[in-house]
Amino acid sequence: MRQALLLLLLLGLPLLAGCGGDHRSATIDQAREGIRIYDPSGRVAAEVTEADVISSSVKTWRGAGAGTNVNLELTAHGRRGFRRLTGGLAHRGAQLHRVQHFAIAVDDRVYSRPFIDYRISPDGLDATGGVEIANVPTKMAERLAAEIRRAGRN
Repeated sequence: MRQALLLLLLLGLPLLAGCGGDHRSATIDQAREGIRIYDPSGRVAAEVTEADVISSSVKTWRGAGAGTNVNLELTAHGRRGFRRLTGGLAHRGAQLHRVQHFAIAVDDRVYSRPFIDYRISPDGLDATGGVEIANVPTKMAERLAAEIRRAGRN
């Protein structure tokens, strides 16, 4: 299952759309601080927030490509929320016969829009091995990891 999660995040990662642009995931009155993993369409209510991230687990490491990966582990509550989120998206994808995207945002800026393929993971993804944001430019990955750690301490 961890391989499916890594595969999802490595292959389905239209990462950093606009790379540093001002792409907001919510309106100003819905602005959120910290990390948030959620359905951008709003149809699946489950989400993961900074309260669900083990801030001491946030690490960066060089990937096989040119970028750096950010890995973070979730609490038991966060893993259940991630499973509900990705499971809801997979079920919707099966009905629509297409993959469904979720968003990973920090301080309301979307850094990644990976997808869940309902054919590979029909009941969602298990985040027991953590969640990985793959192939981020090194300086941005370090800044992103620091922001996630900071948000987890508030």
